[in-house]
Amino acid sequence: MSIENKIHTKIPEIDALRGLAIVLVVCHHTKGFWLIRDYQVFASGCWQAVNLFFILSGFSLAYPYLLNHKRLNSKQDVWQYYKNRFHRLFPLLVISSVIGVYFHSHFEHDAFIDLLYAISSFNIFTKEYFFPKVNDVLWSLSIEIWFSLFFVALLYVFRKKPLLTFVLFLIFSLGVRLYSINVITDYKYLNYVKDGFFGRIDDFIVGIFLCYIYTKQDFLKKIKWNIVYSVILMVLIYFITQNNFSIWYTKLKTNNHGYHLAFMNNYTQFIIILLMLFYFTMNKYLKFIFQNYFLRMLGRMSFSIYIWHSFLVELFYEKIGNIENSDALLLAKFWLLTLVISILTYRYIEFGHVNSWKKIFQN
Repeated sequence: MSIENKIHTKIPEIDALRGLAIVLVVCHHTKGFWLIRDYQVFASGCWQAVNLFFILSGFSLAYPYLLNHKRLNSKQDVWQYYKNRFHRLFPLLVISSVIGVYFHSHFEHDAFIDLLYAISSFNIFTKEYFFPKVNDVLWSLSIEIWFSLFFVALLYVFRKKPLLTFVLFLIFSLGVRLYSINVITDYKYLNYVKDGFFGRIDDFIVGIFLCYIYTKQDFLKKIKWNIVYSVILMVLIYFITQNNFSIWYTKLKTNNHGYHLAFMNNYTQFIIILLMLFYFTMNKYLKFIFQNYFLRMLGRMSFSIYIWHSFLVELFYEKIGNIENSDALLLAKFWLLTLVISILTYRYIEFGHVNSWKKIFQN
């Protein structure tokens, strides 16, 4: 495989969707939609972009194997897969975690225990370290790593029975989230049971299933005739579920009843499926808007942006003031600094083995 194919995904829609996801995540942490921050129907759902990241991970990991561009038929194939995933995820994870020991924890004794949990990705199985102090956004990266570890087995099962695997994992993860209601006393938006690996694995399976559908080109051609209706339905359901979420969470706090919240992941998955179908079937004019080079590059650099933006949010808060209450100029400075650091780590850590800027940042 050429260097170009190793650096860039073969599907520009995936890059663009990752770009959209990272913008939403950063905006959630900075309340960066400063023009609409008073309109919670719009602003409160940005955190769900993490679900989008998980689904896209399942999709992009499965893509070359479902098309038989890569195989996992031998021990050597499996070893190469794990080697590639290690090189892709761990260097930046380790470097950022070590920096976080000082940046967030200032070398406290507990920080080194936290560091071990974060680097090993066992933090997601603990209540105390679920959000690593070295960098709290690493909770989702830990889930990505565990999915990568199980991917070989999951793909094998999925190829045998695609629809059955899809349905069973949806039921399994929903069962985990429902179970968490009875075992978590301080039930918040995120917790180590509902949002751990087993409670979120259905997102990745949804991604694999979408990839399976994507490889059936005849199916996509039929969708093109109904894309307008799909988008309208997507928007309507999104607003309905967002409003319901506020109601459900209020009931959760007052009545200690969170069964509705366990289903929120499934509503989000449905919205994301419609969003992805929209991206795959849009015409050339919409592609020019929603799949532009800048958005696709944000998607390619999303790992670095995701890692570093958390540090900078805290830095701005400590040195400048709460970025949530900032004006547009301060927010622009935050984004510029985030992008500069992310470009450097994307170039020299994520793809330090490539000796050409042009190959990494080409269209």
